[in-house]
Amino acid sequence: MDNRRYWRFFYLTAMLTGYRFVHGPVAVWSCTSCHEAGKKGRKLATMKPDERICSGCHEYNWMNKKFIHDPTAAGGCTTCHNTHATDIPLMLKSDYNSMYQFCQACHKM
Repeated sequence: MDNRRYWRFFYLTAMLTGYRFVHGPVAVWSCTSCHEAGKKGRKLATMKPDERICSGCHEYNWMNKKFIHDPTAAGGCTTCHNTHATDIPLMLKSDYNSMYQFCQACHKM
């Protein structure tokens, strides 16, 4: 491993181990579960749209529901969820005091 890749790996390890919740593939360094190796000179790139990446492991049983959250229907899991690591349960992106406040980030009530 060249020196630059070593330090990138070291940095990512230090960064991710400081969180309470780490996404399963991230925790076991299975980056290629969601990313494809970048072309020369590029970083890792996501290989598919959100819903296809996430549905490979996560079961989508809400599509038969009466109401579907717009980002979910559009396959935008990352609108609300962090994909790597967080201190917030359910891998949510924002730390609010309540779900009501979390929803208000997009939905003005």
